Amino acid sequence: MTMHTGAVRERLIAAARTRELIHYAELAKMLGTDLDNPYFGAQVGEVIGQIGEDEVANGRPMLSAILTATNPIMLEQDSQSVERACRP
Repeated sequence: MTMHTGAVRERLIAAARTRELIHYAELAKMLGTDLDNPYFGAQVGEVIGQIGEDEVANGRPMLSAILTATNPIMLEQDSQSVERACRP
C-alpha cells in the first residue's frame, strides 16, 4: 500500500466512524490528481479498488460504500471497479 493509498484509507475510516460521505473530488485532491483531468475518476477508482481488495481479503467492510459523486459516470466507474475487486 502506498503512502497516498494509506492516507486515503485512513480518511475513509475516519469518515465511516462519523457516518459521513466522502466526495471523489476530496480524494482526488489528497492524491494530487487534477480535477480537470477527464480520467481523475478512474485514477481515484484505482486507489479505491486497491483499498477495497485489501478490505475484502481481510474480512473488513468495503470503505468505498461511503463514496459519492455528483457525476453519474464516475459512479458507474466506481461500481465497475468494486465489482472487479470482489470477484474471486
